[in-house]
Amino acid sequence: MAETAVSLAGKHALPKILEAIKMVRDLPKEVRDITDELERFQDFINDADKVAEAEQDDGRRHRIKERVMRLREAAFRMEDVIDEYNISCEDKQPDDPRCAALLCEAVDFIKTQILRLQSAYKIQDVKSLVRAERDGFQSHFPLEPRLTSSRGNQDVTWKKLRMDPLFIEENDVVGLDGPRDTLKNWLTKGREKRTVISVVGIPGV
Repeated sequence: MAETAVSLAGKHALPKILEAIKMVRDLPKEVRDITDELERFQDFINDADKVAEAEQDDGRRHRIKERVMRLREAAFRMEDVIDEYNISCEDKQPDDPRCAALLCEAVDFIKTQILRLQSAYKIQDVKSLVRAERDGFQSHFPLEPRLTSSRGNQDVTWKKLRMDPLFIEENDVVGLDGPRDTLKNWLTKGREKRTVISVVGIPGV
């Protein structure tokens, strides 16, 4: 009977343990992803704020601002989770002279893993919250795709310009007419707002 109970407990506990180990192992990547997501989410909030300011109807503007406030609270939650993870990585307890070195290291390791597992669960929760708040805003007050993707598209374009010369045959390298024409088009036909364009590693332009 006891062996059956132990077997059932192990069968149910083992998947949870393996899941927890994977979450802790993947935590640094999750933190990097949520940090990038925070930047995109802040851009989304700025665009939503502009929509609220441009709205002429007082009632609708008030509803938009209430939604924007919820978006900001979600962004604050993201910042808190990132800060907690960074603190857990830096926070080292002072050595206790009454404690054997190996025992202290073991205790600190367990505490650190528990804190990181908590951070992993919090990241999952906050990602779900952000997704729900963004989708909720879009369902009531849709934003133009251009507002949230223009910078990403420009980044992709610049990366392509920087990488193109690395994959051109030596005999074909006679100039950079394509990047030059693209840069000229941006300068002469770009948007009217003040824009800074960095030219790095494009000789001859």
